[in-house]
Amino acid sequence: MKVVPGLTYSFKVTAVNRGGESFPSEILSAYKAKRSKGTLLIVNGFDATSGPAEVNSALLQGFDLKADPGIPDGQTPAYCGYQQGFNRDKAGLETGDGLGVSDDVLEGRLIAGNTRDYVFVHGKAIQRAGRYSFVSCSDETLESGSTDLTHYDMVDLICGADAKTFSTSMREALAGYCRQGGRLLVSGSKWGENLQKDDFGKNVLKCTYGGRFSNLSSAPVKGAGTSFRIQGGANESIYAVPSMECVMPVEGAYSAFAYTNGNYGSGTVYCGEDYRTFVLGFPLECVENTDVRTYLMQTIVQTLLSKKRR
Repeated sequence: MKVVPGLTYSFKVTAVNRGGESFPSEILSAYKAKRSKGTLLIVNGFDATSGPAEVNSALLQGFDLKADPGIPDGQTPAYCGYQQGFNRDKAGLETGDGLGVSDDVLEGRLIAGNTRDYVFVHGKAIQRAGRYSFVSCSDETLESGSTDLTHYDMVDLICGADAKTFSTSMREALAGYCRQGGRLLVSGSKWGENLQKDDFGKNVLKCTYGGRFSNLSSAPVKGAGTSFRIQGGANESIYAVPSMECVMPVEGAYSAFAYTNGNYGSGTVYCGEDYRTFVLGFPLECVENTDVRTYLMQTIVQTLLSKKRR
């Protein structure tokens, strides 16, 4: 097909037969900028879904949506409210504290989950941030070894709320890209423990894992001359991020973002003579304000690609 500069193309795949239509694949997108300054690769590593936080002990049982509403597939109307009664001894009681009793604050609301379109969301931010083209692929494609990262001026790895990111083959591909002068953006809220495998964080991303911290208060994140909030609870707009990653710079890198409630480091930057990385302990797509998300992407792209030597 002929690609028209200035238009974003998005695709997903489903199987259609007499029995109906299968669940769709993730959305992949491509965009050719007018007078393009280079091409970026967006890698989708977020295809997880999950239920809400489970409470299961000798005394208590249930689902704690306040602690973590989980990640539905797409959007769901399934929740009527927050469970109030967790006491196993009160099973079957219809009183206010009976096991399983909940309120009704979520009735009639769609709760956002994994909409599988985050390549498009990141791509639109890149499109607005400057004259850069982009293409995209799944993390499985990158792990297969079929994608040569050296063709791309920058790689944007979307981890989202997926904890499985950074398999051995993924780490090898990203390390090889960095060794050849790559520019790498990584963002997400559950991938931090992977930093410890083979010292990948210290040796490649130039940051260390500082553990997880609660975002249930949805306090602001500050950095790059602005502040913004990431929703910690169930809502209709974007999947909830009840906790984030604390990432700390190693020698040669610096902190770029901080969570104001506790001043936890939530972003690092490394601008070495060899390569550059920009690491975020929160999902970039969960910055709901489009203008702020575009500004952050513009800052990231400028930081990673300014004065790049060919």
